[in-house]
Amino acid sequence: MLLYWSLGISFYCTDQFPSQTSETNMSPNNSREHALPLFKNLSIMTVQDVHSFSVAIFMYKFCNDLLPSVFVNYFFTNSVFNVFTTRHSNDFCIPFCRTALAQKAIRFKGTTLWNNLPCNIKCQPSIHLFKRKLKQHFLEQY
Repeated sequence: MLLYWSLGISFYCTDQFPSQTSETNMSPNNSREHALPLFKNLSIMTVQDVHSFSVAIFMYKFCNDLLPSVFVNYFFTNSVFNVFTTRHSNDFCIPFCRTALAQKAIRFKGTTLWNNLPCNIKCQPSIHLFKRKLKQHFLEQY
């Protein structure tokens, strides 16, 4: 049985990883070491990335008309406000947020996250491929 620590919570892991022969490959030597190498080895996203993953799925569903009709006018592209064709005219317009709390709303976080995603991830034909590419994108950043 293997014990590892992340985000203040201890997790117990059985021997379900036969490719890992020693415990030192999977767990940090010191409890104060960074946990990102462990997340990368196990292909697990951090809590913040899981939240961003969910927001990106919402934005993908919005762009492909997979959400209920309540969300039809929830986001606007820059082309609505600017008549000129620019390189960012297909990006979403980022709403003005006066406080840090307002920047946590999906209108702000969703638009900034979607505008910063690479085009090869945004243009996936199915949601399953989108999720796979998005998870790979998040794990490559570790």
